[in-house]
Amino acid sequence: MRFEDLIVHLDASPGVYLMLSKSKPIYIGKAKDLKKRLKQYFVGKAPSHRISVMLSLVDDLKVIVTESESSALVLENKLIKEHQPKYNILLKDDKSFPYLAFSKHDFPRLVMKRTKVRGGDDLFGPYTNQKQARIVLDQIQRVFHLRNCSDHFFRNRTRPCIQYEIGRCSAPCVNKIMKHEYSYDVREAKRLLKGESKDLTKHITTRMYEYAETEDFERAAACRDLIRSFATISQETKGSENLHVFDVKPMGHQMLIIKLEILDGQVVNTVFDYVSVEGKHIEEDWLLGYVYHHYQLFPLVKKVVLPIRQKDVLKEALGQHVVISSIEERAYQVWAKLTQENLKAYVQSKSDDLYQWPMFWQMLQQYFDRKISRVLCIDVSHHQGSSTYVSVVYCGETGMEKALYRTYKVDCGGDDYEAIKQGLKKKLARGDLDQDTLWIIDGGIGQINAAHTVLEDNFGIITSASKGPKREWGKEKYYRFKDRPELFQWPADMMKYILHIRDEAHNTAINMHRRALRKQSLRSVLDNVHGIGKQKKQAIMEFFGGLEALRCAKLIDIEKVPGIGQDLAKRIYQTLHVDS
Repeated sequence: MRFEDLIVHLDASPGVYLMLSKSKPIYIGKAKDLKKRLKQYFVGKAPSHRISVMLSLVDDLKVIVTESESSALVLENKLIKEHQPKYNILLKDDKSFPYLAFSKHDFPRLVMKRTKVRGGDDLFGPYTNQKQARIVLDQIQRVFHLRNCSDHFFRNRTRPCIQYEIGRCSAPCVNKIMKHEYSYDVREAKRLLKGESKDLTKHITTRMYEYAETEDFERAAACRDLIRSFATISQETKGSENLHVFDVKPMGHQMLIIKLEILDGQVVNTVFDYVSVEGKHIEEDWLLGYVYHHYQLFPLVKKVVLPIRQKDVLKEALGQHVVISSIEERAYQVWAKLTQENLKAYVQSKSDDLYQWPMFWQMLQQYFDRKISRVLCIDVSHHQGSSTYVSVVYCGETGMEKALYRTYKVDCGGDDYEAIKQGLKKKLARGDLDQDTLWIIDGGIGQINAAHTVLEDNFGIITSASKGPKREWGKEKYYRFKDRPELFQWPADMMKYILHIRDEAHNTAINMHRRALRKQSLRSVLDNVHGIGKQKKQAIMEFFGGLEALRCAKLIDIEKVPGIGQDLAKRIYQTLHVDS
C-alpha cells in the first residue's frame, strides 16, 4: 500500500487530505474518518480510469486533522479556493456568476461582467440568475441614463450615439450632462444595488410621476419596473420568509443540481448547475461541499432543504441560525416533486447541451474497437401479466431518433423473459438489422440470456443494465454476452449516455402500457351500460381518450359524442357516478 507509514498511524479522525504532485496539490478532500478514506484510494482498484491516472501522479500526501467534520468541510472549501486543484470537483466560483460593474472613470460605465478579478471596478453581486442581472442592468440604465460604451468609444465621440436618442444614456461624452449631475446618478444607482432602497424608492417614485406627467410613459414604466424588481431582490436578501430547496439528478459521474428559491410559499427563482462528482466515495461529501461553497458567495437563508442525512455537519459549518432539513420529510414532498419535475424538464430542454452524441459515438466505437451502426434498447412493462408491451428505442450517431421508436404488444402471462423473446422476434421480422448493432437489454442475467436465444451471435453486441436490489440510478450492474453473461463496466464518461438510452426505453414501454390500461378500464366500464355496442364504445374512447376524462365529464359533454343521445348519455353518467 502506498503511503502505508502515514495511513497506518492515522486515527479514525475527521480532517482534510491533500494529494500532491511535484509539491502542488492536485486533489483536496475531506473525510469523517481519514484512515478509512485514504485506504479507499490507495488499497485496491481505483473507481475509474480518471482517478487511476490522478493517483499515478501523486508523489506526496499531506493530512490535516480537524476537531470535527464540519471544521473539515470549512477547511476543505478554503483550501480548494486557494489552490484550485486540477482534479477537484469544479464548484462554480464567483468568477462564473454575473456581476454589475462600475468602471473607474470620471464618467463610469455600467456593464455586466463575469469575473471575480476586480481590477479597480466597483462590483455588485454575484447574481445567481443572468436574466435577472440583465433586467436590473437594463432598468437602471433606463432610469439613470448611465453609459455602457467602452472608454475608447467614449473618447472619440463628437455627437451623441443612438443610446442617447432612445433615452438610455445622458451622453456625457459630448457634455450633455455635467460631471456632478452624472456622479449623483451613479451614487443613486449604487445605493439601489447596495439595498439602500427606502429613501431611494421614494426618489424613483417621484421621477416616475414626473415622467408620467410629461407623457414620457416609457421612462415612467422603467421606473415602475425598477421599483418592482428591486423590491423582490431586497425581500429575498433579507431571507426572513425565504426557503431554498436543493435536489439533484445523477447523470453518470456528473450531477445536475437544482435550487428552488421560495418566498412566501411561491417559487421566485430556479437555478441549475452541473458538476462532476467522479471519484467521490461518499455521495453526500460533494453536496455538503457544494452547498457550503454556495453560501460563501450568496446570502444564507433561514431554512435550507436538501437530500442529505448529515444535517448537523452542514448546520455547524454554516452557523447555528440556519435550519437544515431533509427533502425526504413529509412536509417538503410538494417541493420534492416540483424539483424532480423541473430537473426532468431541464434535461429534455437542454439535451443538446448535456449530451454530446457525436462524441459519445466516437467513444463507443473506440471502446468496442469496431463500427457501431445503431444502439437499440429493450424494456418490458406490464401490470400483473396484462397489457404487456415491449419497447425498442433507437439511438444513432446524432442521438435519440424518436421516429424510429417501436412498441410491440405481446402475450406472455407476465413472463419478462418470454416478453423479450417475442418483442425481439417481432423486431427481427421487420429486418434492417446487422452485426454492427449494439443491444442494451433492461435487466440482468435472465433477460440477457433470453435476448441471446433470439439474437444469438448474428445481430451485434448484446449487453444489459440491471438496476440491482435497491434500484438506485447510477448503481447498476452491467453484463455483456460472451459465450455467457459476464460482468463489465462502462467507462464513466459513457455511463450517462447508456443510462439515458435505458431510461428512454423504460419510459416508452411504461407510457404505452399505461395508455392501454386506461383504454381497458374505459372498455370495462362501458360494458356495463345497456345500449352501447362496439361502434359507440369506440366513438366514446376517441372523444374522451380515457376513463379519467370521461369520469370528469359533465352530462352535457357526454351528449356531444357523435351517436350518443340524451337517454344513453344519462345512463353512462349514472353508471360512472353510481357511488357518488
